[in-house]
Amino acid sequence: LGPHENYPDRKSSAYKGLHRSNVDKLFVPYIRPGECSARCETSFIEMKQISHYNGLEENNMVSVVFGSTEPFTFGVLRYLAEDMNVRHPQDLEERP
Repeated sequence: LGPHENYPDRKSSAYKGLHRSNVDKLFVPYIRPGECSARCETSFIEMKQISHYNGLEENNMVSVVFGSTEPFTFGVLRYLAEDMNVRHPQDLEERP
């Protein structure tokens, strides 16, 4: 479900479809950082990493697809759960 984050108790405004985003857009800058970015009732996810050279896209791409016959929930962030123990989103340090 998407296009915005959704959880089992907050998904009535999300809808099934093919949604595209990137890791940075999945992050929700809550005043106090916490769990975010979840997408429920997912059937597959494709994650791509595209190599860049001087800001220009190259033809060097790695792609991974996860799928299931049963719906699943996923979340992708540049942070670990323990990184969220800060007071403000701007205090978070991105991980590669």
